[in-house]
Amino acid sequence: MLNKQRFTTVFIILTIIALGYFMYERYLKEIILNNTTRTIQIEKIIHTKLIKLKKQADQANIYSLELEITGKSDRTILFFFGPNKDQMQQQILLKKGKVDYHYSGDWYSNECYIYFPSENGSNTTMKLDYRFIGGSK
Repeated sequence: MLNKQRFTTVFIILTIIALGYFMYERYLKEIILNNTTRTIQIEKIIHTKLIKLKKQADQANIYSLELEITGKSDRTILFFFGPNKDQMQQQILLKKGKVDYHYSGDWYSNECYIYFPSENGSNTTMKLDYRFIGGSK
């Protein structure tokens, strides 16, 4: 009886290891290795800014976007972002002081446009980290 239990336990453990390896090779490796985070530094929003974010050249089938904006501002900041210049899906209002905004969600475009309306005289310093998540070519 003990050998049957031991065999069952070893079989289950090996099955879990094999499935874990399969999941890593088929799905996770692609997400982790082919989707690096990129950074844009934003200093003093004096004029209207339109920032274009693009997927990496070796990426295909984009299905998600992660966006993080951190920094500080002496004014409340309004910004918009969306998949193209004429279609801004999100409107975000960041209160003055410490800026800490995170977006993670479905995204099916190869680009993202972020539009900051004019903030003359604003003393703003922000770091924008982003990554498109998708398969590799």
